[in-house]
Amino acid sequence: MREILFRGKRIDNGEWVEGYFCRKYFPELPHDRCVIQYKTEYTKEWRPDYMVAEVIPETVGQWTGLTDKNGKKIFEGDIVKHFDNSDENYDIGEIYYDTKLLMWRRTTQGSFHKTLINSYKLGSDCIYEVIGNIYDNPELLKGGVEQ
Repeated sequence: MREILFRGKRIDNGEWVEGYFCRKYFPELPHDRCVIQYKTEYTKEWRPDYMVAEVIPETVGQWTGLTDKNGKKIFEGDIVKHFDNSDENYDIGEIYYDTKLLMWRRTTQGSFHKTLINSYKLGSDCIYEVIGNIYDNPELLKGGVEQ
């Protein structure tokens, strides 16, 4: 069984945290708070010490269960290069969850997919490299990177 993991950008300092996502309701506040509970260090051999960080709701993304060619986890909202059996030919796209087809997909802006389809199934048989995300690096999806 794969680990269910989320990532979000902290409200207080803008750093990214990975962990378990939940919404907390406080009656005295105008809206729910989105928080991620994450591991810091082990206090005992078997029990991790957990911290909680409030995150910006729009930045929360789930881990796809896949890693890129460098071993980095691929999250919803990441921008990836999708290589075509070489380091020279690639597409660039955003990772998202398609709620109609119930699968992880990737948009495309590159050159080696010469079809009318603008979205592809995310698969473990492909070579990806995370180059940014839609929150910190939106220019990567607007032709701001060499292709």
